[in-house]
Amino acid sequence: MFEKKKVIIIGKNRKLNIISENMFRLNGYETIICCDEKEAHELHRSEGDTIECVFYPKKIDDSDYD
Repeated sequence: MFEKKKVIIIGKNRKLNIISENMFRLNGYETIICCDEKEAHELHRSEGDTIECVFYPKKIDDSDYD
C-alpha cells in the first residue's frame, strides 16, 4: 500500500498554519500541525521515515524588503 508523504508544521499562528497546511495538501502531503518543538520531536520519533519535511511558517514583515 502507498503511504502518503507527511509534513509536520510547527507554529502557534493559526492563520499561517492553515495557509501552510493548504499549500502542502495541494502538493499531495498529509499534514500534522504541532504547537511546539517538543511535541513535533516526539511525533517525528514515533513516525520515523514517514515524515519528509518539518516546516516552520514565518510571517515576513514588509520592512524585510527595504
